[in-house]
Formats: sequence, structure tokens, C-alpha cells
Amino acid sequence: MAWQTFICSADTHGDLIDRKGKNSYQSYILQWIKDHKPRWRFMLGDFIDAKAIRAGANAEDRSSSMREDCKAAIGFLRAFQPHKLTLGNHDHRLWLLARSEREGLDVDYARQLAKQFENEFDAMKTEWVEYDIRKGWIEIAPKGTHTGRKLISHGYFSNIAPARAMTQAAGASTLSGHTHAFDYWRQNNLAGDESYVSGCGCQIAQEYNRTHARRLKHEHSFLAGSLNDKTGAWVVYRILKDEETNTWLDPKRL
Repeated sequence: MAWQTFICSADTHGDLIDRKGKNSYQSYILQWIKDHKPRWRFMLGDFIDAKAIRAGANAEDRSSSMREDCKAAIGFLRAFQPHKLTLGNHDHRLWLLARSEREGLDVDYARQLAKQFENEFDAMKTEWVEYDIRKGWIEIAPKGTHTGRKLISHGYFSNIAPARAMTQAAGASTLSGHTHAFDYWRQNNLAGDESYVSGCGCQIAQEYNRTHARRLKHEHSFLAGSLNDKTGAWVVYRILKDEETNTWLDPKRL
């Protein structure tokens, strides 16, 4: 089949997804899929926020609605229809609680929600993996004659050079999210391993990051491109929203 198109979505964070207005992340990426009909759709994790059950959650966080969070996440996933999906660290909170050895109303509810998501994955025939540094990767293209493997994952690094860290940890080329900011690295090796880190699909300005300098790098963007399932070659590009003009900078349209 050779060259096949793909699209990646990352870090939509449930009911915190950017969805207001015709040029919102949600409306644009779903319209992009209708227009371009990519062969592969990858969800790179953090499709829920789950702040109500995060470790160290304050009273305000604990009072937030998991129901609305998960409802929005399921709505987006059904529209996006991912072929392959990796859980993120926020999603992991739910599965971690669901597998708790203790009993309680919160554990019971977490088990119901986790099972609901797993049923959705089954219905969509979505291949998925958990958030795990060893197991949380999915291969999307094999090793070629002159290229290394291509993997997707949520992302495990939020340092100054996350793309480089992902390349070196995987020993392969990767597509990931996690940081809410675009990053790129090409490894100095014969395989030409390279990694792309996507921007996010959630609201950028949030209370938790009001004083964080790294928020200045956060952006609404997603990754798309083409990959060759025979040679392992790929072309990846970033589709970015210009917040000043509320327009999307899309190489296909520019």
C-alpha cells in the first residue's frame, strides 16, 4: 500500500478541550479529517483531565465533575475515531484508581468509567496501550532499509528537550504529546531517528499554569503527514493555530 496519510491528536483533556468558535481546535481538527480523510488517526493521550482524582488534589479539584470530563472525552473520541491510542498520565489516574486494591465509592466509580472507555475502544476497534515507559508505545511503521522504527506514545518527558529525550529513550522515531508545546529532534545516527512533540487541544490559559513560564510555549496544534509502510519513510508537518488572528496555519492550505 506504500504511502498512507495520518493525523495525531493530543492532550484534549476532556471538558477542557478548546471548542468555542468555528476555528476552535475541536471544530478544525474534525473538519480536517472530513476534508482530507487520513488513513490513520492516532490519539496520543490525555483525552481526559481527571483533576478530581489527581494525587494532592485540593478541595476545588475534588469537586470538579468526572462525569462531564469523561462525557466530553467520549464525545470527541467518537468523532475522531482513533485507530491507535496511547493513554496519557492524566488518563492513567483513572485506570490506576480503578485497579486499586481498596474498596470505596470512588474506586467503584473509577472502575465503571474505565470499563466504559474500554468498551468504547472495543466498539471503535481501537488498538490501545497503557501509560508505561516500557509498554506504552505502538509501532506505526517498521524498520526500513535506511530508516528506524516509527512509534507513537503519549510522552514521558517535560524537560527542556523532550523530543530528544523521547528519541533516545525509544531508540526510534516517535510522535508524542504531553508537554502542550511543539518540539523536534533528529538523532545523529544512521537510521536518522527523529521525534516530533505535538502541541495540545485543550485550553491553554488555565489556573494551574498562570505563573508558569513554560505556558508561553503552549500552543494549539496537531501533527499530520504521510508514512510509507514498506520503507518506513515518513513526512511529518505541524498544523498550528495563530492565536492572534484566530486562523490555522496549515501547509496543505497555505
